[in-house]
Amino acid sequence: LVKESLDDWTAAAESWLDTQILSIPPDEIATIEMRAAAGGDPVVLDRTSGSLKLAGLDEATEQLDSARVGGVDAALNYLRFNRIADPGLPAEALGFATGHIFRVTLKNGDIYNASLGAVAEGNRYFRVGVESGPPSTNASLRAEAETRVAAANGRLNPWTFLIASYSAENMVRTRGELVTPKPAETNAPAAAAPAPSTLER
Repeated sequence: LVKESLDDWTAAAESWLDTQILSIPPDEIATIEMRAAAGGDPVVLDRTSGSLKLAGLDEATEQLDSARVGGVDAALNYLRFNRIADPGLPAEALGFATGHIFRVTLKNGDIYNASLGAVAEGNRYFRVGVESGPPSTNASLRAEAETRVAAANGRLNPWTFLIASYSAENMVRTRGELVTPKPAETNAPAAAAPAPSTLER
């Protein structure tokens, strides 16, 4: 028995797919690298010391914008797509050659390489693949990593996604967007009062 109206049935491919691309919690991330696809100096964030730090930060004169750094840190957590790109689109339309690279290394050694391409109607073209870090000398751990990476690539590699532009913004931050000048000290000690004269009249 079915309803006369089958409104819930749709031919749109996205309606039949799990739209979640990745869900990587920030505390699993060791380093993040952002750079233009064409090259140039990368922006590197590192969690070696416990909290995410910007490589090359001059702590005497600069400070991190914590809100924007937090957005970068969580960029791959609950990341979803809005649409699947037409597989017939030419490379020039996708724009990956002139886009950005977002590279994340996890604490378990897995490396996620994301490419961000051109903007399209409020979205941005997005691809992602996974590679293993330096192989473990432990055969069991090495096999586990290979299986994990192969499974992730099997799910991710066939697709070119369209993700929301606001999600992509967190993956293309420049150093200038993450750093602000440290404010001047406002609680400087008052000038010492002159010592009383010891001369007698």
